[in-house]
Amino acid sequence: MNNVLEFFSATATHSASWKFLMGSFKPGTLLLTSPSLEQQFASGKVTHNLDQWVKKIPIRIPKARYTEEELEDLREYHLYQILKQF
Repeated sequence: MNNVLEFFSATATHSASWKFLMGSFKPGTLLLTSPSLEQQFASGKVTHNLDQWVKKIPIRIPKARYTEEELEDLREYHLYQILKQF
């Protein structure tokens, strides 16, 4: 998910959309986001505790394969595993 809710929706819609998604993703689902969920939730539009919903999984990027510019772009992605539905 690439910033789709924050960019295209109003505050009320943004919050309702995240609540819907938090109830829809099954435990074990992997979620790749940009920006991070921490950044998206920092606005206060969503009040659930991220630590209860997801576990952040480090993404290992082989540096030798990419240019510095590509590495900067790749670092903007964040991977999470859904822990439970709300």
